[in-house]
Amino acid sequence: MSSSLSCPSSGLPSSFPFSSSIALSNVSPKAATALTNVVGNLLRETINNGPSLKRTATDVDDEEKENGGRDDLYMTYGRQYARSGDIFASIDDVIQFGVARAILDSDDERELTPIELQCKASWELCALGYPSSALRWSHLLINGVFVVALPERCCHLLFCAHFCNPFSWISEGIHNVCAEDASSLKAVILDYLLLDTKAHLNPLIKQKGKKADWGFQHPVTANLLCPLKYDASQRTYSNILAGKKSLTAYDFPRFLYPDGHVYNPDDMEAGILHGHLLICVAKHNFQGPTAALERPGYHCGQRGNAALMGMITMTPRAIAYVAVQTQFAISAVDTWAPDEGNFNYNTFFWALIGLFNDGEGEDIIKLYNKHVFGPTSATEGEADVDGPPEGSDLACLKAQCQAKRARVDGAL
Repeated sequence: MSSSLSCPSSGLPSSFPFSSSIALSNVSPKAATALTNVVGNLLRETINNGPSLKRTATDVDDEEKENGGRDDLYMTYGRQYARSGDIFASIDDVIQFGVARAILDSDDERELTPIELQCKASWELCALGYPSSALRWSHLLINGVFVVALPERCCHLLFCAHFCNPFSWISEGIHNVCAEDASSLKAVILDYLLLDTKAHLNPLIKQKGKKADWGFQHPVTANLLCPLKYDASQRTYSNILAGKKSLTAYDFPRFLYPDGHVYNPDDMEAGILHGHLLICVAKHNFQGPTAALERPGYHCGQRGNAALMGMITMTPRAIAYVAVQTQFAISAVDTWAPDEGNFNYNTFFWALIGLFNDGEGEDIIKLYNKHVFGPTSATEGEADVDGPPEGSDLACLKAQCQAKRARVDGAL
């Protein structure tokens, strides 16, 4: 059974508040009608009680002013979602899937496909929103069951000039951020390639212009891109370029591992995602280019992406995004695309996220938190449950304070 959600008449738009009506498979007419009524009521409430539809730019609230306008507000959210959510997500598909799953009959126990599991994970992240106050979420409920989350101003914006769809702006933000971050990295990535940042590339690589001599055309970038299981030699690089050796997202490149890491087929997990280049790119992306080669937690100048997003800890998706950007940055390809020959970036992205399943990879999260946010980040502090070490200044100060309070209590 399939239902199409559309809002009641009375001047309301004919479709659910996305770019098109959402077809929900296996949804009972009763559930579809209930959701239709909830959305219709929300729209009417927004029209009757919300701000005037004729607001000028000077009437936009402080959040929208700070982000440059309503479209920039949602595009900013799209950028945030891409960097720590799902870089390859179709926001319309994710939301359609989430709504459909949320109001499915309770007895539906069909096992989800791998693609549906990815959509489910993206939907859960999207529905929760982010710590940033740039986008506030309102939750729609049916009989006390969570159904869907919408931005507070989503319905109102549908009636703005040209009937612009906020989710098209979010999609545009997701699309744009890949190219924006790739462009930012291209300007400085060569400075991050060597473990000894004072050493010089040999031969030198032109930092400006096309990347034709990057990738497997240069020994340094070729070594970093070469799967760990292959011998890092010019013969290997030539065979990869000639298509004689495969290069897919299922084989992990050397840059994922520490410099000089030796391939061990019996322990592929050891050292993965600890590569120095990844750490530099993570600091570049979330704290800014000036932080990449500095001490852990260093930041200078304008707020970095982490601060803008309200982000206080790295996540598996954020780390996977860093790896995707690193792979593309040192390749010989100039234009961002989801595929590079047989290498699929989406597959690579989800393969890395899979390393954190079942609570795995906590040491990796701690490593990135230390370098991006510094050793005094919230997550590092949580580990210090035993208090300051005996004999330290902080321990002495605490003991003195306790003694002083005891004397005051005794005097009373």
